[in-house]
Amino acid sequence: MDLKIIKEFFGFFKNKEHSMMLFCVVFLIAGILFLFFGIFEVKDIHNIDLETKKMDVALIPACIGLMFVTLMVVFMIMILKGAGKTKNPEVYSVEHSFRIKIMHATIEVCFGTLQNLYQWGDNSCVVFPVNEHFNSNCFKDINSALGSFCKQSLSFDQFNDISEALKKWHSEKSVNWKETTTGIKKAPKGTPFFHNIQGIAKMVLLAVTSVTIKNDIQCKASNICNSVEGLYKLDEIKGTNKTPLNTVVIPLLGTGKGGIPPLVSLNCMLIAFVERIKKKPSGNNIKLIRIIVFQRDKDTESIISHEQVRELLSLAQKY
Repeated sequence: MDLKIIKEFFGFFKNKEHSMMLFCVVFLIAGILFLFFGIFEVKDIHNIDLETKKMDVALIPACIGLMFVTLMVVFMIMILKGAGKTKNPEVYSVEHSFRIKIMHATIEVCFGTLQNLYQWGDNSCVVFPVNEHFNSNCFKDINSALGSFCKQSLSFDQFNDISEALKKWHSEKSVNWKETTTGIKKAPKGTPFFHNIQGIAKMVLLAVTSVTIKNDIQCKASNICNSVEGLYKLDEIKGTNKTPLNTVVIPLLGTGKGGIPPLVSLNCMLIAFVERIKKKPSGNNIKLIRIIVFQRDKDTESIISHEQVRELLSLAQKY
């Protein structure tokens, strides 16, 4: 038997509802068998000659059979109750993604990679979390969202264009730069940098993580909230340009070297976006927020399960 088929078979039962359904089937079969052999005695297996047992002899297996049938009924009730809770009508499932509607905006959580789920367009941008220094280290780490995207999607010249644009931006007085004791500039959390690579990506680099004295990367839950708030300060999103951006594609923030657990990151992002949307419902141009939960391909597990995403979206809807 193909190994892939075996994995898919066992993967099917990782779902809580599916595993409970399996138990229901097992309990039902066991219950029927115990009741059958408790009530009847097989005299001749070839001719299926059955004879009813005496009640005192049939009592024990019949009771065991009834117990299994009762367990099956209990599990079925649990499945039906659970289905009513998890399948919230306000959380919609669309092609391996889940979405909710918050006033004028839609928040969508998709499974995959930025490269596959972002398409260049006049009104859409892709957001990348970076450290507070906005230096070249942000691009060198191929395991990061930005490093991986640049390696697979950008040419050498396009990469140099971003580097040059960042150098010029470092000298701008509009950014509230602060200097460290070593003379290195750092920007406040949530500071956005916008760069348009025609036909490839409208990129927003967002200051999310901190760099420690030992050159370690740190991220706090509060950084995520500040980053979401900072995203809305971007001129291209505020609408000062002719074509304001209304679609944002963004990965989970701080889950790489930042050390934030994926569930915590997603929860913080959902709350921050919901609060921002409700704070100024008429002053927001963003209509679609697409949060990417990393999943290399359909054969590998995502860092957050579908059930967990559905549950967090349901909570965000009620927030």
